[in-house]
Amino acid sequence: MTFTRDSSKKQFVYQERSADSVFERTRKGSDKDGYINLAEFKWFSVKENADHCIRPLPPFWPNAQHWGIDIHVHFNIGSDNAAYLCLNKMKKGKCPICEEIAKSDDEKYVKKMKVSPRVLQWIIDRDNEKAGPILWAPAKSFDTVLLSVATNKKNRSATPVDNPDRGTDVSFKTEGSKNEGHLKYLAHKCEEPSSLSEDENKYNVWLEFVQKNQLPSLLKFYTYDHIYTALHGKSPVQSESQETLIHAVKATVTEEKPQTILSQTQVKPDHKFDYTYEQVMMASTEELDNILSTIMEYLAVNESEVSAMDDNKLKVYICSLLKLSSTITENSDSPATKLRNRFKRSVSPA
Repeated sequence: MTFTRDSSKKQFVYQERSADSVFERTRKGSDKDGYINLAEFKWFSVKENADHCIRPLPPFWPNAQHWGIDIHVHFNIGSDNAAYLCLNKMKKGKCPICEEIAKSDDEKYVKKMKVSPRVLQWIIDRDNEKAGPILWAPAKSFDTVLLSVATNKKNRSATPVDNPDRGTDVSFKTEGSKNEGHLKYLAHKCEEPSSLSEDENKYNVWLEFVQKNQLPSLLKFYTYDHIYTALHGKSPVQSESQETLIHAVKATVTEEKPQTILSQTQVKPDHKFDYTYEQVMMASTEELDNILSTIMEYLAVNESEVSAMDDNKLKVYICSLLKLSSTITENSDSPATKLRNRFKRSVSPA
């Protein structure tokens, strides 16, 4: 017999999601900090041990000297392995990461987050033109080699690589592994001059996109405090407060000298207590607590030691502290004398 579920009794209705929404989620990844303002831009992914062909796209910002812009990035910062533009190299300001590197003796730690010179640029991946303009930030060394290929030192001529009408595609090979940090770029070559695209629509759409999203406007700078917090897990203010507290505690511990209970307490000359020896010695637990509370308003009392005393020891302590003595002359058989004698016997020798 086959069991069939009655669909009319289902209380849950599954909400279908498009494949695009899933891919969008994987593309965005986490919300960790990055050095580009908008996360929706696509990036060029270099393959290992493969041939590549790209076309650099021209700049549109004023006085541009190159199709890319030089940036200096700190990678692998904090628990999120975030990336930050170096405030020292990019803004001539204080950079908490550079400060951390300067004072660290851990070579592995320093190497992981030292500043990395890059050249941010828009390119077209000839193997994936449907992606349109995509970002790439290769190491400065790649750019240096490419420029050497694109220039002729003898006649001081240069190939206008990024010219959309008579520029060139750039071919290169990769060798090694990205994970091991040994990926090499080999055989850089400028191909024959060509148009960015024979398709007029693509030509215009690509250039309009790059003109709209000019590289300098994409850079995302964070404040010193934000980067410091990401690196250390706490703000500079918290760190400073913690350091101040630590120094204060150390100073207190260093300066504090062991003292006996009596040496810590000196009666203020402007205050007189109305307690008598007999009143203290005959006080109940509640009355003792009240007496002690009043005394502590005027005298320095070692609270940790007092809290460990029983009633009998506390009575002796208070009488000694206030320099109280019996004002009654009694014979050896009087109740008060017996009480004092019994109490004194209960006090353990020092």
